[in-house]
Amino acid sequence: MTWLTVVLSLCAIYHSKCIEHNGHMNKHDEFLFSAFPGSILSFSINDKDIQKQTSQVHNKMDCVFTCLEVPWCLSMNFQTTAQNNGLHVCELLSTDKYTHPQNMVQNNAFTHFSMKSPCEPQPCLNGGTCILQNNKQEYRCQCTKSTLGKNCETGNPGYCDFETDMCMWTTDPLNAYKWNRKKGSTTSVDTGPDGDTTKDLSKAGFYVYAEATGPAANASTELRSPAFTVNSGCLQFAYHMYGSTMGSLKVYVIDNHTGTKNMIFTKSGNQGQKWYRASATVTSPNDYKVVFEVIRGSGFYSDVALDDIFLEDGECTA
Repeated sequence: MTWLTVVLSLCAIYHSKCIEHNGHMNKHDEFLFSAFPGSILSFSINDKDIQKQTSQVHNKMDCVFTCLEVPWCLSMNFQTTAQNNGLHVCELLSTDKYTHPQNMVQNNAFTHFSMKSPCEPQPCLNGGTCILQNNKQEYRCQCTKSTLGKNCETGNPGYCDFETDMCMWTTDPLNAYKWNRKKGSTTSVDTGPDGDTTKDLSKAGFYVYAEATGPAANASTELRSPAFTVNSGCLQFAYHMYGSTMGSLKVYVIDNHTGTKNMIFTKSGNQGQKWYRASATVTSPNDYKVVFEVIRGSGFYSDVALDDIFLEDGECTA
């Protein structure tokens, strides 16, 4: 398909003021349209939700300007061949090619114009999904868990799947009770997972676990997050607690200003050879850190594993 671009500098043509479209003033004083020659956006008379308005105009620019003067107009079909009276059919539509691509059909007698979609160049990076906003001139990116920013351009410090490294999560290097990044099974039999929670236990994915061989009973070790600034969030994570002498897993929120320690999750004892998912709402008036604390059980059958840690803005809904 051949794509043409029509840039309309409305302020230059309408000297008195710029035209508002759909209740929103274009930030650049111009509207950008994409033209689709030999195509028409077609709807049946039964499509009650689609507003239409047909008129006759002198040329395609008149058709475009007519659309811009109608608040609900988002696209138009322009008949390229003039009728006997020298005028062209101009059909205005309350939807566009991007919303109803299935209604775009070939018709050599028409050219279809739709306001150029801001999602057209795919502004969302790193696997993000571009979603048009109601006014069709703006977009938002629905980012994956691992990214943030308007265009999903930055890494999310609140997310770690441990596939590459420990992200921004830290441990005490002087503590003999160690956290290890691992794929496949842990070094001890009859304790720990057989694989990563998100890789279908294929042994290809990574997770982290606290190695229970060596430390004394009731010894503890911590996995600490970077500092977070959101006032409330939903902490989501996967945990695995398999072993006959399993200890405990506790999750705390520590206020960076006051040092206040608030426990938001706890689990003890053998949970079987299975990954579980958990969530807990985090609230703090100040910057804070999230701390996963593992307390070793009576024996080395006490490996505790974590994976897919994600802190999302807002309280947990389920």
